[in-house]
Amino acid sequence: MLESVTDHPWPAAEKDLKQKMALIESYFAATNGFLDLYSRAELLALLPQTNNALDAPNERTAALYIAIAIGGQCRASGPLDLQYSREYFSLGQQAAFLGMVEDPSLTLTRCFILMAFYMLGACRRNAAFMYLGIAAKSAYAIGLHVTEHYASTEEDERSAHASTWRSLRVMDITLSALLGRLSGTLPNVAEPETFDSSVMESMSLHQVYQDAMYGAAIIMDDIFHGLLRTKSIDTVRAEEYLHKLNVWSASLPADLRKFSRTTPLLQSDQELVLGKIHVAGLYYWTVMLVTRPFLFFTMTLSSKQASIPASYNQQALAEITTMSQVCVSAAIYFAQMCQQALEPGSLLNNMCMLKGWTYSAGLVLGFSMVVSDHVRYDVEEAFASAREVLQKLSSSSPQSEHYYDVLSRLADAIAKYRQRRASESRQKHPELVTELLTFESGANTSTVDLLGSQTQPKSPSALAGNIQQLDASHGFGNASTAHTTSNPIGSHSVPGHSGHMMDPTGVPTYENLHGARMDFDTGDADGSWEAFAMQLSQTFPFDSGLEQLFQDV
Repeated sequence: MLESVTDHPWPAAEKDLKQKMALIESYFAATNGFLDLYSRAELLALLPQTNNALDAPNERTAALYIAIAIGGQCRASGPLDLQYSREYFSLGQQAAFLGMVEDPSLTLTRCFILMAFYMLGACRRNAAFMYLGIAAKSAYAIGLHVTEHYASTEEDERSAHASTWRSLRVMDITLSALLGRLSGTLPNVAEPETFDSSVMESMSLHQVYQDAMYGAAIIMDDIFHGLLRTKSIDTVRAEEYLHKLNVWSASLPADLRKFSRTTPLLQSDQELVLGKIHVAGLYYWTVMLVTRPFLFFTMTLSSKQASIPASYNQQALAEITTMSQVCVSAAIYFAQMCQQALEPGSLLNNMCMLKGWTYSAGLVLGFSMVVSDHVRYDVEEAFASAREVLQKLSSSSPQSEHYYDVLSRLADAIAKYRQRRASESRQKHPELVTELLTFESGANTSTVDLLGSQTQPKSPSALAGNIQQLDASHGFGNASTAHTTSNPIGSHSVPGHSGHMMDPTGVPTYENLHGARMDFDTGDADGSWEAFAMQLSQTFPFDSGLEQLFQDV
């Protein structure tokens, strides 16, 4: 864990105060868009009540302690930052559990939301999920979900209640979707549809970004529950979901859609750009969430030798291909955005949500490189950018380091796959040209898969099944879920043809596809990949929803 660092002496009072103020600024930058729980004035007013982490924690200072801890965790510029992070989180956590948990309150709700954010940065997603559950119960107990109660409160109190509820909803929906789990909060009666420019003029910076995130999160929640209900998706519903996202994006303020770089980057500029990255990242990830099942299916048809009966509905195949291209485009946009943010140093050293989104985008880009025989340089560059971002974040996050390692091994596997395809292409006309001289080495030439085991080549269809298990932590599929009997592409079914079936392990099998093979998984694929997936989290069921692409009707 990140907390395992060597203690250093606490600085003198003056330096301690400056350190805390700097970490509070990092807190606001790291949480911009996700949280709007306290203003700067509220937190800074509490600073005199702290003294080098020696004061006994209480209800008033608990939130400040956790905010300082988040700032140190996310900035992570040295051992002192991590020491502040560890010590102040321990104090804030102690205050939250001493007696606050027995009495639901606005302060308790806020503290557990803050602790959930910290736990995400500490690579403890289950703890974050549990803390958000406590925050949700507290919010319901004091009526934050009932907007009618706000009318009888003062403006400041009403604003605090509304911003806390929105922060809880954004965190709960985003984390639950990332983990493939049901959220702990339900939609409110009144959800934002568009941005009111007259109201926005009086909103704080964090309120503007959180309003944008809240609108996207509400759409994501609707999509997520729709996918869980049907356990499948068709092109018509995918287009409906994407249309909702486009309506939301069209209503965004123009300032949220662009950023002018400055050198050197100011602290205030970092807060601005991170808020915009969070908003855009949530949008791109939701697009990938909707369209990635179609990318899975196109992977199974990527082989030149794959024979598709002429009677199959070509329009349906074209629409599915379009959706898979949309998925890749979203991943490219996301990776390019993050890489551009690296250049001026806009990113913090530990960003809890960004690392998961980047990993998902990297997997989409990596596997899309297997689908096509044509090299797309924008995909290649975006895949490299995703790995570069994770490498930067890995300096302070073991989880990011793990993600970077997986994508690096995937890059090696893709390179070997392409080399083999190129070699096979050169050998198509042996009667005209042959390889006259070869050099052999005594080293073992067997290949190594992503899990480090020697393996024989696997087919692209088996690879697609392993992708579903590999990316289970990000809500993109569960290869072991029960099969659905609904038609995943609706009106695009073709009479007289049965679709590809699912084998007992949940991995698609395509007996009529005999394409190129790729070294990727182990001989005991089911056991090893399932064990790997279990290290991550629970999963979605709907990525298996295309197993009956062409049903009898």
